[in-house]
Amino acid sequence: MKSNPIKFLNYLKKNISTVHSEKVKQTIEEIVLLVDSDDWIDEGEVLLDEQENIKSFSIDESVTLSVVYIVKNEENYILNSLESIDWIADEIVIVDTGSTDRTVEIIQNLSDDRIKLSHFKWNNDFSEARNFAIRQSKCDWILVLDADELLMDKKTLLKDMLAYFAMFENLQSTIFNLKIRRSKETYRTGKIFKNVSSISYKGKVHEVLTCEEKTKHINLDIEVQGENRVTTDKKELYNSLLLENISMYPAEPRWVYLYLRDNLDTLSKEDIIDFSKHFLIDSTDYYIVRIKILVCIKLIQIGHFEEFIEKFEEIEADGIRFSDFVFLNFLYKLLKLQNEISEISIDYFTIFNKISSFDCDDRIFSDKYFQSLLGTFLIYGGMFRKATTVYKSMLENDGDIPWYFTNSSLNDFLRH
Repeated sequence: MKSNPIKFLNYLKKNISTVHSEKVKQTIEEIVLLVDSDDWIDEGEVLLDEQENIKSFSIDESVTLSVVYIVKNEENYILNSLESIDWIADEIVIVDTGSTDRTVEIIQNLSDDRIKLSHFKWNNDFSEARNFAIRQSKCDWILVLDADELLMDKKTLLKDMLAYFAMFENLQSTIFNLKIRRSKETYRTGKIFKNVSSISYKGKVHEVLTCEEKTKHINLDIEVQGENRVTTDKKELYNSLLLENISMYPAEPRWVYLYLRDNLDTLSKEDIIDFSKHFLIDSTDYYIVRIKILVCIKLIQIGHFEEFIEKFEEIEADGIRFSDFVFLNFLYKLLKLQNEISEISIDYFTIFNKISSFDCDDRIFSDKYFQSLLGTFLIYGGMFRKATTVYKSMLENDGDIPWYFTNSSLNDFLRH
């Protein structure tokens, strides 16, 4: 049926009385609330009769789930990961790519009939190994985990969700993104998908799930906890594989973005511009916008603020959906304001010494107002010592000093 499982929530709110089972009603509400975004939905998608679809759903319907791993030397992690998925996995596919520790022994000692252990020769290609692994799966759905990853929450609801979504034929090209936490790093990546031959991995490293049709993504509010284990050797391997990806897929900005992101601190501005020159175009593509953001971040790192302002204006209309953009946007506004204040300050400094030659007989603003304004411009310009000298000199002559900063006091400033 060509209907949309997510849009049922609005129908459910309006027609809650049509759902006769309180348990089904509650389950569907919880399932739909798992979905963090609906950007995967095509505009103009035709919906069928929601009422009939909701009535047809039964939480007793079962689907099967394969949890799939590729592993190498994971003796310290694999048991905890397997424990985290123990009672939702109908099948556990583990592909070992050349362990030399006790990983294989530990897995074999579990004597779990659900585990299918295979061996695969490692060829410096994560997609090749993952594609081999997912093709061993026989279940309806696939969940891909790394050996150090733990499925943290909503496990019962996950199986209910897959049973609910199984009613909809238009999920053949949909990837479900889970929330991954590694130390202080949080990101989303594709982890769950239907077991269909049209879905496979692409890229030798930082591999991505793709579909023969247009790939859609759904963000789920389900968390996976992992470890941050990138060593110097791993980073060198990942960099070399990313460069191979760039060579293999020169028209795809994803691989350039990932290489620049992983090496932002060590690459020069010139290197970054050279790598990204083919993608610094007017486009709303996710990775092209991200590349432009990285260029801006590099310019900030090296203190090229004027050039940053110029480059940021090229992405201002396209980047609003990124939190990095939010930071850069306010920094951009601050720097623009700082430039404007700097220009005004120069004008004021130029005229300040000429004030005494102006009308002096009948003026409202005495010298202390002009002195305080001078101190204000010095503060905005970052010349705090000079500003302090100006205000202390004024205090010696007059305790009543104009102060042009709201919610702040002159004494607080002078104390610092």
